[in-house]
Order: sequence, then C-alpha cells, then structure tokens
Amino acid sequence: MEFEGQIRQLQQMLQQQKEAEEELVARIGKLQEEKRELQDRLANFQRGLSNAEQEKRELERAHVRLEKDKKALRNTLDKVRIEFAGPTLLARLRHQCSSFCLRKLGEKMFSDIPFSFLA
Repeated sequence: MEFEGQIRQLQQMLQQQKEAEEELVARIGKLQEEKRELQDRLANFQRGLSNAEQEKRELERAHVRLEKDKKALRNTLDKVRIEFAGPTLLARLRHQCSSFCLRKLGEKMFSDIPFSFLA
C-alpha cells in the first residue's frame, strides 16, 4: 500500500511538472512572438530614421546650394548697380560693339527689353 501511495504521489508531481512545463513552453512562444513583433517595429523605426536622416542631408545640401545662389545673385546685383551708376547699358553696348553688331543684333536682341528704367 505504501508503495502505491508513493507511486500516486510521484505521478501527481510528474503531472504538475508536466503542466508547469507546458505553461513555460506556451509563455516562451508568446515571448518569442512578442520579440518578433518588437524586432519588426524596431526595423520600421530604423528605416524611418534612415529616411529622415537622408531627407535632412538632402535639405542641408539644398540649403547650401540656395545660399550659394543667393550670394551669386547678390554679387550680380552689386555688379549691375555699379554698372548702372555710370553710363547706361545701351551706351556701353554702343561703345563696345561695332555699328555692324548693333545693326544686326542690337535691334533684335533689345527690342523686347524696356530700357526706360535706365533713363
């Protein structure tokens, strides 16, 4: 009888250990699934960060180009202001070009430009 009691007790312990093991296996499965989901989220965040960093670099390059263009435009405007402080553009062109250039090219090139602002 005592032997049968010990066997039943061992069977109960074995059953409890089996149930605990099944619970742990189920918990491990849930944790692995959660880990995969978190890895996917991390990968998405890393892609988003990479895209944002790339966009930032492109915007910085565009900003540098705009600053260069702005500087070039300021220089051009300064040159034009200096040039117009002296003789008018048309008078300079007449002085620098031969009458042949002016007759052939001048009227066509400058016919659409309102030179009234030069006066």
